[in-house]
Amino acid sequence: MTEGPRAAKLNELPAVVQLVNDVFLAGLDVPPVLGDFFPQLYNENSLENLLVIFEDGKPISHLGMWEGELLMYGCLLKVGMIGCVCTHKDHRGRGYASALMRDAFSKMRKDGVDLVLVTGFRDLYRRMDCVEAGRVYIYRIQAGKMSLKDSKIKIIPYSEGNIYDLVKVYQKEPVRYLRTLGDFRLLVERGLHCKDIFLKTFIAVERGNPLAYISVGLVPDEKEIRIFEYAGSAEAVLHLTEDIFRTTRVKSLELTVPFQDWELLCLLERNGFKRPPSEAQVSTAIINPESFLKKIDPYLKERTGQQAPFEVARTPTGKLRLKFQKQEAEIDERAFTLLFFGTPQIVRDKNQPKTELEQTLGLCEILPLPTPTYGLNYV
Repeated sequence: MTEGPRAAKLNELPAVVQLVNDVFLAGLDVPPVLGDFFPQLYNENSLENLLVIFEDGKPISHLGMWEGELLMYGCLLKVGMIGCVCTHKDHRGRGYASALMRDAFSKMRKDGVDLVLVTGFRDLYRRMDCVEAGRVYIYRIQAGKMSLKDSKIKIIPYSEGNIYDLVKVYQKEPVRYLRTLGDFRLLVERGLHCKDIFLKTFIAVERGNPLAYISVGLVPDEKEIRIFEYAGSAEAVLHLTEDIFRTTRVKSLELTVPFQDWELLCLLERNGFKRPPSEAQVSTAIINPESFLKKIDPYLKERTGQQAPFEVARTPTGKLRLKFQKQEAEIDERAFTLLFFGTPQIVRDKNQPKTELEQTLGLCEILPLPTPTYGLNYV
């Protein structure tokens, strides 16, 4: 008997986490850590956001959601994230994941979510009108390639007593998620409380004041590293990065920089790092265009000098009629998302629509909007 899609129940949580570990860690010599790695998903307070399909009393397909708020240059958006989408290998090809995605998007629309970020670039997500939007630059930096001037910056490892240092730095970021103190602790301290999670955070301090931090994920052999989140002074971020090479056996790191972080991008170039082509970090969809436009109005007003410079309405065919000043265009939701967040240089989906609406509507000085990245909220 097949049951779902529906929300998981508390007594089903261990079996759901086991399914996620079995699917994503299959064939890897890694402990079953995903339940601890995604504490914002797999807890008793998040059951309504764990969508499942059961067969004969066992979970066979699953999708995890997280809903929260994103502050973007003073505009507060409701954002939803989708990850850990999986189906047991014996039950694939039956449309279960598609059913979960439809259910997830329906719930998020009802919850007033404006923007959805989905981990990965599967056809499954494209069928939900997600596109490769936003522009990030992914640097792969080798040990020995960075040589910074001496400074008085002191590097310290994060401990539970340093949580306010992180908050002070993070609150200055123009694009960030609204996190309670408890949220921040939950995300940053998972590496402290589970020995199998290689997540460490380091803080740059000068004269007792925190300047920046980076949170890095280490694989067991400690030869590769990914910076999950950075915040604060660009110069201090590079000093933190250099210190990783100096104090560990890491040979290379991956640093993802959104296009709006010009300070860090320029500093990397001054230190000899060539900027790679831009790409999307996630699959993206604006699922409530009317609400989205209303919420980003303060940002647009600063760029255009006009209150509510855009108008949008649904056509009988389900498309969007977008007006800007005297210009007008009829577009679908995919083109709407691409207009506001931009198309990167590298696009995996060869069938993704190409749009030059920003030129057509005269929006090159206004758009794209800043690109939000996952950071420690990664699902």
